[in-house]
Amino acid sequence: SIAYYSMQTGKLKTKFSAEPGLVQVTGFAEDMFIAGIRDNTLYIMSALSGKTLASYNVSNAVILSSHADEHLWYFDTSSTGYVLNKIENFGGKTVSLKPSAVMSYKKIAGDSVCSGSMQGENILLGTRKGALYRISNTPSDSVADSAMSLVPLTENIYDRILDQASSVTDFYFLTDTAIYESSYDNGIVNRKADNKDAQTKLSVFDDHRVILWSKGENKPVQLADLSTKEIKTLFVPKANIQTLRVVNASVIEMENNTTINVYHTDTGM
Repeated sequence: SIAYYSMQTGKLKTKFSAEPGLVQVTGFAEDMFIAGIRDNTLYIMSALSGKTLASYNVSNAVILSSHADEHLWYFDTSSTGYVLNKIENFGGKTVSLKPSAVMSYKKIAGDSVCSGSMQGENILLGTRKGALYRISNTPSDSVADSAMSLVPLTENIYDRILDQASSVTDFYFLTDTAIYESSYDNGIVNRKADNKDAQTKLSVFDDHRVILWSKGENKPVQLADLSTKEIKTLFVPKANIQTLRVVNASVIEMENNTTINVYHTDTGM
């Protein structure tokens, strides 16, 4: 349903039925229309009545417009690549029954577009692997009839973040290959040490050391000194670790949900 409330009193002003189960829901044309997607169909409804005005077949489409946009723009997947489409608004009352294909693009090898946003003529597209692309909704006539290549704005520098933890002044991030540090103040990311054993979890020990371990495995529990890059094994659990905490100078861990152990880093017991 579509419901309208008073922002001053919270009182419901009106409510009416609309298309159920939509995702990527957005208003456009100063919120005279509402658009959303369900089961590879894009629906456009009147925001004043909830009535469905038009529907269009799409394939993994990404809606780009917001309430500030006069028309509805969306990025769609075709058999050969991608298509930037436009659905026109006519005076806030009706919309075009067929979308206009504005521009076509070649497929991205090994990746796919999953999100997007538009501001003015500029459109930013995000992919499942984390790359960003920028295109325009007003391509020149010389390229409008041919499929263009998408050129990324970003470079895939880091791996997927497996875990993160924070100390008083810094963030720590763990990937398959390394431990990274980022300051609260400047956001600069520094590689601090290698994750040679492909651990999946980290816990802060003190202001320059972290504990490395792996949930659901009995890999060695390690202490990584980020100032010297030295990593040493504290102990090897007898069973798979389910959870681990650092309390003062001790490491407390639970194995197989049946045993709790305390390791004292000052004595090694």
